[in-house]
Amino acid sequence: LQSGEGSVPELKLKSGPKEAVNALQSILMTLGDLDIDEPTGYFGPKTEKAVEAFQGRYVSKLGKPDGIVGPKSWGMLCEVTKPVVD
Repeated sequence: LQSGEGSVPELKLKSGPKEAVNALQSILMTLGDLDIDEPTGYFGPKTEKAVEAFQGRYVSKLGKPDGIVGPKSWGMLCEVTKPVVD
């Protein structure tokens, strides 16, 4: 995934491409924000709450949590999950 305007889809409750929602859910599961067995590709209430939890940890950079994954949220998700290379 690449962060930035126009390069990733905006995801919100009951919308978004399945592949992008799968990727989002996988990241949120890895971070411990989403407690499901495997990605479903459906952006439902559990995913929305997980997004809000993630956004709440980065409120100074993302603003008030809204449960919508736009460019800023994608950017922060990519930043916190990128591999660290020594």
